[in-house]
Amino acid sequence: MDPIQILMEEHAILNMALDGTDRYVAAMRRGGACDAAFVRRMLVLMRGFASACHQRKEEQALYPVLVEFQGPGVREAVETLAGEHADVRDLLRILEEDLDEAEKGESGCVQAMTETLSAYSSLMRAHLAREERMVYPLVRRLPGRRQDEIIRRFANIEEDMPKGSHETYYQIARDLAGDLHGADN
Repeated sequence: MDPIQILMEEHAILNMALDGTDRYVAAMRRGGACDAAFVRRMLVLMRGFASACHQRKEEQALYPVLVEFQGPGVREAVETLAGEHADVRDLLRILEEDLDEAEKGESGCVQAMTETLSAYSSLMRAHLAREERMVYPLVRRLPGRRQDEIIRRFANIEEDMPKGSHETYYQIARDLAGDLHGADN
């Protein structure tokens, strides 16, 4: 397996969850009820898988090798992508605050939460597409030994993840994608 294949599989899982998130946002905009459990599952997935695993692989394993091998011209692109990681983590923090307030019955928080979810999904989708467009071609140009180094670094990060967490995260993504909360309601 090469680094791009690993990242593509992870992007597919994230996009699956974002599909469910987008349906949830559409339902909320049509006046649907707040489903705190859906949002909490989404937070678990995006914090535990997107941030703590996927983005960590990029920031600690992939981006440093790209900058080292491809040179200073790549540094700006990598810094932009890493900045987007920080932006989506900020949105997750805001989303949790919005959800906490919505669960307390605070006025306007459900609307704020819906808009934060929408912003998160939009930014994540744009970010994933940008990575696929900008980063994947750079990885393909790396010599095999550099790609192997990235895979070893990915494996080290995977070892830090709790046992069974990937299966849990994949199931959450499938649940979010299959959650018909707002698909036709």
